[in-house]
Amino acid sequence: MNKKTQEYYNKIIKNHIKPSLGFYILKSLTPLILQEFLNKNI
Repeated sequence: MNKKTQEYYNKIIKNHIKPSLGFYILKSLTPLILQEFLNKNI
C-alpha cells in the first residue's frame, strides 16, 4: 500500500470512525449499528 494511501486511511479512521464507533468492542458491532453510522455520515 502506498504511504500516502495509508496516511489517508488513518486520517479517516481517526477523524470519522473512531469518534463514532471507537467505544464498541469489534465483535459487538452489528449490521444495524454500522448502517446507522453510515446513514449519519454519508
